[in-house]
Amino acid sequence: MGRQYNAIGFRNRAGGIEMRSVNFKSCIAPKDVSYIDNSGNKLFVFEGFMDFLSYWMLPVFQISDANFLILNSTSQLKRAHEFLAAPGPKYLFLDNDKAGFETAACMKHNYPNVIDMAVMYDGCKDLNDFLTQNQHLNDQRLAVALVREEGPKAPENALRPFHGQNKT
Repeated sequence: MGRQYNAIGFRNRAGGIEMRSVNFKSCIAPKDVSYIDNSGNKLFVFEGFMDFLSYWMLPVFQISDANFLILNSTSQLKRAHEFLAAPGPKYLFLDNDKAGFETAACMKHNYPNVIDMAVMYDGCKDLNDFLTQNQHLNDQRLAVALVREEGPKAPENALRPFHGQNKT
């Protein structure tokens, strides 16, 4: 009694709240997926909301006209069917672990137009790990600025992903 805990919360579709802190991971029931409808024709799928928030810090990945689906756990895949069954490409930002690989394989088998983006952060546990561990983010931001400024004149490899970089 008398202890205070802090966490960030992210509301899910059923009204529950997914909660995270440095040493804490939980949910105030009910558990469900989170969905953000931007009337887009693309669907970006994240395993957890920390990866979704990390996505916004990585300008190379940002694509306009996309809707966002946060599974809040790979065990919630069945609850995501209505979103995954919609036409249009689905970009997966799942963890580079057994659960993420199995979920990606299941989605590729059951739904059309699935693109696994985990190769972009190969060597990292997930997108959040890539953000917090990748020493090349400034290079990446400069490359994005160059492409935006130079357009078609930018070097072809300006946005080459940093595959398997060593973490420091």
